Amino acid sequence: MRKYYDNRHGKRIYVCFIAILLLPIFGCTSTVATRNPHVSALQKADTQSDSFFDWLLTVCSKLNELLAEQGRTVYEGEGAVRMQTFHMHKKILTGFDDTGSAHPAYANETYAWEYTRDSLKTDALYANYYYIKCDDNQLVRTDAAGKRTVIYQGNGYGNIWIVNQRMYLYRNNSRENKERELFSLTMQGKDEHTYGDYTVHAVYDKYLILTNSEESEIYVMNTETEDMQLLEKDAQYLYTDGDTVYFTENPKDTGDHIVLASVKLDATERHRLTDVKKEDVHQTVQTNAPLFINCVQVVQDTVYFSCGTYGGSASVYQGGVLAKVNKDGSNFKVLGEAPINFAVFETGEIMKYGRINQPFQDDNGNIWMYRNNTREKLIANGKDYHRRSSNDEYVDIRNVDVQKGVVYYSVNHSVPDESISVGWRRGYRLQSSVYYRKNLKTGKSEKLYELAVEE
Repeated sequence: MRKYYDNRHGKRIYVCFIAILLLPIFGCTSTVATRNPHVSALQKADTQSDSFFDWLLTVCSKLNELLAEQGRTVYEGEGAVRMQTFHMHKKILTGFDDTGSAHPAYANETYAWEYTRDSLKTDALYANYYYIKCDDNQLVRTDAAGKRTVIYQGNGYGNIWIVNQRMYLYRNNSRENKERELFSLTMQGKDEHTYGDYTVHAVYDKYLILTNSEESEIYVMNTETEDMQLLEKDAQYLYTDGDTVYFTENPKDTGDHIVLASVKLDATERHRLTDVKKEDVHQTVQTNAPLFINCVQVVQDTVYFSCGTYGGSASVYQGGVLAKVNKDGSNFKVLGEAPINFAVFETGEIMKYGRINQPFQDDNGNIWMYRNNTREKLIANGKDYHRRSSNDEYVDIRNVDVQKGVVYYSVNHSVPDESISVGWRRGYRLQSSVYYRKNLKTGKSEKLYELAVEE
């Protein structure tokens, strides 16, 4: 991934590095004899005017963009895994947990939304399309024999949580913007209840763990009574382990340090586990970048977490560390540098780049998941789908959802559209979205349906 620097000093180092690579080419025409032409040229470059510096920075930036664009079209082997965790919907956990996924199973039946061509916003930066208001979406129940029954038709999308004989779902109440609303239905698609703009993060027993629309408050809902209690104010939700919620205190004030804390669902046993300073994560250069705790996993009595900073107009991860601390707040220790996400196996082995039980994508387009103490390949680029990126088209995978021995996914076909682009951030227009189901045991994928977008 490319790094973005917020200060001129960082850019000057970047220019000097590129200059080192280019100097042998320039040296072919030079008639000046020197024992060390690289050092001499760098000293001279450092005294050039700002106009020359800006020109060289522009040239190097264009070269960097060209190399990145070309690199996206080359896929050989499995490659390094450097991508973030692959979420089906933003910050909604996916995996094989039956209580919350886009295809949850209940009483040997599977529940899922089926969409129409009017369900998706068809223009977006980076081809990140989202679901919009559409009253023609269908909530479908499929039994073990494959019989489909439409139990509800109306506005709705995404993951489904099944708790106490009710399904908790999302809808977007706008066709232009994101106006999300959480609602619930019985298992027969009846008796609708609405709750407002909340994000569901986890389920424990009869309780839903939620955050508000600003994701600054954590709530607990008793699904039997629908009573909702504020658990933490001014907090950033991170993780739930059993009846314990982990969060960041005061997430808007993490410029110099960040606090990892925990609390029980009944608001007892609140602990400040550790107060991480910027020097602890080796990010003191990023003076204006706040700290974030990105990924948390609890293994027995140990809490593992990654912590780092983001920078640049694209908010690109600048680096950080993997650390651990005991549940009681003792024995804080930095384990080493780390990417955003990681997974810890029961054996104690630490795997980078993906979260436990959640699909993630490597830089060659393959989809993996850490589960059952192994790294499992779910979807192969070039076999289950063909990722492509050029000036004329962009094809990539979306909406990966795993249910035990089955993986569901969709493949979006898009074209670049400069009218949608904002600066260097490229815009795309959706042409079609194809939904698939793959049997992990047989390795066979089947096409479920296709949404073709009409111009």
